Amino acid sequence: MSDNVPMTSRERMDAAMRPRSGRLPDRVPVMCQLALGHYFLHAGDPVEIWHGSHAFAEALVTLQRRYRFDGILVNLPGRDPAWRRLVRTVDDTPAGREITWQNGRRTVVPRDDNPHVHETDGRAVTARFEDVDPERLFYIEPHDLAGVTYPTTWGCAEGPAIPGPGFFPPWHRDTLRQVRAAAPDVSVHGEVFSPFSQQGNVDPVNTVLLSTPEPCDEDACARVEIAKPGGGYILSMACSVPPHAPPENILALARAAEARGHYR
Repeated sequence: MSDNVPMTSRERMDAAMRPRSGRLPDRVPVMCQLALGHYFLHAGDPVEIWHGSHAFAEALVTLQRRYRFDGILVNLPGRDPAWRRLVRTVDDTPAGREITWQNGRRTVVPRDDNPHVHETDGRAVTARFEDVDPERLFYIEPHDLAGVTYPTTWGCAEGPAIPGPGFFPPWHRDTLRQVRAAAPDVSVHGEVFSPFSQQGNVDPVNTVLLSTPEPCDEDACARVEIAKPGGGYILSMACSVPPHAPPENILALARAAEARGHYR
């Protein structure tokens, strides 16, 4: 049974993720992954959020508090703190803000979508399938500042990282560290993709993006009533919260959990 003392968000998520412990959370916890475009639209400068560990950490915590989430998903690695020294210019364009780097590459940062890194000739910076040796494939990071590189080159480094204990740079976990320091009572998570990561829960498009608060409330409450028995349920969306989802619709999840999700 759950205790009479209200739990912190971190305790609530921990209890829900360990249903065999025999301890119920005080209520159903809520946690959603927000599309990066949603952070750009609602939590600050897209260039700073994408390129800076501190700015992204601030955006994560800001929207966790705004939407009353019990957890934060850190879905970008930490960033090279030297990135500003390699910027030549930042210009406003119809496609978004465009960074020209000292090496001639360009990064286009839309207001509501993931940035894209381009070579000097306009081609996307990406690893070609035919160039990748499966026997020597150690890691490919699709969201690094340098684009998708193979072998992996981190941030502003001049050469590729060497597979082994020193492969990840020391700043790789900076965002995680800063989020934990800013939100010690919130459950903090990384990201692992699987075929089961986009199943069930609230429809992020037809319900949350395209609907209004009342249907969102009804849908979220229905999910809570169905799934909360046993204590192992976390209310979420079936995929990332869309960039242009109305904040009031997103808040339906917290409202449902707080109104219908209690275990005592």
